[in-house]
Amino acid sequence: MIRVLLCVLVCLFVSGCASVSPRGFQDEGKSKVEQIQFALSTAQSYYEQGALDLAKSEFEKVLALDPSNLTSLYRMGHIAFRTNDFDSAEKFFRKVVAQNPRYEKAYYNLAVLNLIKAEKNLQYYSATTDPETDLKEISLMLKYIGEFAAGNLSKTKFASGEKDELQDLVNLIQHR
Repeated sequence: MIRVLLCVLVCLFVSGCASVSPRGFQDEGKSKVEQIQFALSTAQSYYEQGALDLAKSEFEKVLALDPSNLTSLYRMGHIAFRTNDFDSAEKFFRKVVAQNPRYEKAYYNLAVLNLIKAEKNLQYYSATTDPETDLKEISLMLKYIGEFAAGNLSKTKFASGEKDELQDLVNLIQHR
């Protein structure tokens, strides 16, 4: 009799353990805010470790619970950027600035994305244009974009009264 009772208890214990996943157990009884905080914390940890697929999955969970979560939107933009999905990155960064027009890092990332697009288009233009065409302006724009990407065009240069190369780039683009 004791053996039968022991077998029944072991079977109940094993079946009970198999039916509850660790993640399901953690979420059980948690408020929506707690679930968001847990998923966000997990996502940030994965992101910092470079596990972008896992981080993306957790950020998606946050966005399923709170579609306007700025941290998740911003990080999803970064993940898309780091995986060369520039269109998705732009969409995420645009959602961020639509919600918070003062989110300067998102604007910076949009600027970088636009420079990447500009650089590609200028390279395509250079490759497809008539060989006799003077490409000095295009070459200069590509140089400035490259310097900006390398961090060589800084605000401190401009504040010190040196030649405003960034303004030159803007002028070249506007007058082309």
